[in-house]
Amino acid sequence: MLIRMQRTLALLLVLLVLGCKKKPPAEPPDAGPTAKAVADPGAIAGKGPSDAGSPGPAADGDAGASTTVTSPPLPLASDDLELVAVGKSWGSKIIWLKMLGSRVWLSGRNVDAYADGDGPLVPGPDMLKGLPYKPGVHTLDVAGIHPRLYVLRAKDVSSRVESPEPTVFVHHENGWSQAKPLDLISYPHAFVPWGDGVIVVDSQIHLNAGPYDNEERPGTTLLYVDPDGNVGAPNVTLDRRFLAWAAASDGTTLSLLGTMGDPKRDEPLTNGLHVARGTAKDKLSVLLLAPNAQAGMEIYGSKVAELGSVAWVTPPRSVTIEETWKPTPTTVFRVADGKSQPKSAWSGDDCHVQGAAFVETTLFVIRECFGSGEAPSLVRISPDGKRERVKLPMLAKKEGGSFRVATASDKVPFRCDPKKLHVRAPADLWIEAECGGEGGGIPAVFRRGHAQEAVTLP
Repeated sequence: MLIRMQRTLALLLVLLVLGCKKKPPAEPPDAGPTAKAVADPGAIAGKGPSDAGSPGPAADGDAGASTTVTSPPLPLASDDLELVAVGKSWGSKIIWLKMLGSRVWLSGRNVDAYADGDGPLVPGPDMLKGLPYKPGVHTLDVAGIHPRLYVLRAKDVSSRVESPEPTVFVHHENGWSQAKPLDLISYPHAFVPWGDGVIVVDSQIHLNAGPYDNEERPGTTLLYVDPDGNVGAPNVTLDRRFLAWAAASDGTTLSLLGTMGDPKRDEPLTNGLHVARGTAKDKLSVLLLAPNAQAGMEIYGSKVAELGSVAWVTPPRSVTIEETWKPTPTTVFRVADGKSQPKSAWSGDDCHVQGAAFVETTLFVIRECFGSGEAPSLVRISPDGKRERVKLPMLAKKEGGSFRVATASDKVPFRCDPKKLHVRAPADLWIEAECGGEGGGIPAVFRRGHAQEAVTLP
């Protein structure tokens, strides 16, 4: 019990640190390998509330004892990961990397690049041109199936007292037009593609408290925005007791992650982890994944990814959920054909799943360990359960500026750590990485099996 309390206090300390806002330092004129990444004070994105964070401290093996946690070594595997974009300096920034149907959109500071289908990533015009927003005032998110794209704009507020005024804009050949009002006072939980439009997902879940269910209104609100900017109900139905905190869609299949409400209870809900999933004109089928999972601030960090043929549910970044997230705290759930199949990424150490992506029959996860000094790593898990660590290419300084993939002759290469995984269905794997700096570094994007001249991020 004491160990668990220590872990919980450690996690709360991390959350407090992450909640503190800092003004970014000025970028050094010639940052060296130990320089930290510089936050962009005028960034237009994150582009909604960020899920980025720092790993918390490791739990002690015994109360009052100081121990170093070491995770079991994994065999090293190779993979054809190619550098497709890289920062020019430690001050470079990836604003977003979005999978928009057949198109991938990489947005950086003063640069945008696009990959259509299996084609290369190529710099192109900023598709946000003409959108009414103010850097530093608004946050943006983009969704849709190319060429039909939508932007969710919200004010960057510091408290729940002030409404972020979420507003959707629709992209047309001649620019952007504002959709009808959403009638929401808080930032929605998800913004996902649906047919020719998008679905905005909101619910009674407040991310800073345990869930309660008010029987006077639905647990989850789904708003559909069509290409003409009209707002209405989508062509799916959902059990009104379902309370969602995350959602994903490939445009044809919608998955919601959450819990089930119970209007008769006055206490916070502890009804387990559920996923609701279905296609157009369906009543979304609700499937119980983890009956003992207690919905609350920690569990809200869990995510769902939808690829059409299958959905994947990944656990939150936490070391204090071992009693509720079963079979192990690193279990990833595969959801298909109305059934759930749990797959434990690993067990027996203080490591967690930071991100996951399913590519054909292979699961890729980002493994992050507390207190061991071990860098985040990309782990490939085959259908038979074999686990291998996939090494990302390293970087070296490029003559004339910027960076390139390091070779054996480079004396001071920069290690790259995976940060986010993306899949353009069915099997196009993209990896956001950070290289050369602990807690901040050179942004880079790797893509599996697509060699090209890397796009430079200013």
